[in-house]
Amino acid sequence: MMNILVVIGASEHMCHSVDDVVNLLKKGSTVRHTGATQMNDESSRSHAIFTLYIGRFEEYLDDL
Repeated sequence: MMNILVVIGASEHMCHSVDDVVNLLKKGSTVRHTGATQMNDESSRSHAIFTLYIGRFEEYLDDL
């Protein structure tokens, strides 16, 4: 049996350049939330998950 982890609010994006990846990291850091706890008025207990899959895709074009 295979265990599957589901993260509510997670999203998946296809990136074609380093700039695409950097922009997603910046966007992700802007949507992180902080809040008060009993020990800290502005807790930094906000978590982010960033997973990068790198693949190589080759296109084969027929001769015209």
